[in-house]
Amino acid sequence: MSRDSTLAEAPRDTRAPTRLAIMEAAAIAFEKNGFQATTLDDIAEAAGVARRSIYHHFKSKKDILIAACIEQAQMFLQEVRNNVPANEDFPNFVLDCLIYVIEESPKSTLFMLDVSQGTGLDPVALYFKNPQFTQDWIAFFQQPYDTAITKQQINPDMQLIKLVNWFGRISTSYLQYPLDYESKEDIRETVKTFFLGAMKFNTYQNI
Repeated sequence: MSRDSTLAEAPRDTRAPTRLAIMEAAAIAFEKNGFQATTLDDIAEAAGVARRSIYHHFKSKKDILIAACIEQAQMFLQEVRNNVPANEDFPNFVLDCLIYVIEESPKSTLFMLDVSQGTGLDPVALYFKNPQFTQDWIAFFQQPYDTAITKQQINPDMQLIKLVNWFGRISTSYLQYPLDYESKEDIRETVKTFFLGAMKFNTYQNI
């Protein structure tokens, strides 16, 4: 999946084309020139709209950045739905989703973790403070989670909301602070050992 194809593959029927075009243009400009050096005129020119049109959708340059962060997160959840195969083994399904997020989300045109540095904006906090985003992930995992509880695949104390929050914290930590010496296989093995190990640990089981 190429960086430029991410938005093309996402459903657009519920999004205003002009608003999305502005966010796309801004994301590219922010990455190329930096947030501080990019002007609204730069964004308007790249998006092919008049500067005044931006104000119909956003109050400021920072508002564009915030909207792009949230939009990217929502769009990428759809990518996970489309590209991560179902797996009857719930812990391994969660692992596959987590690794997909870590490996593929930086290729998104609206990936904002890098360009947000120095803006006083924390994209990770935006994700966690967005109730709809959290609810969408809960809905995504709900059915396989319920099945996993019934089949005793995971710790019954592991509430789904806590699992989703933990999933977000782990994925964003890897995205924000990648280690050059850590291979994809290393990441997968580490997550499998600690994250999946915690999911499977049963507090009701005698050790």
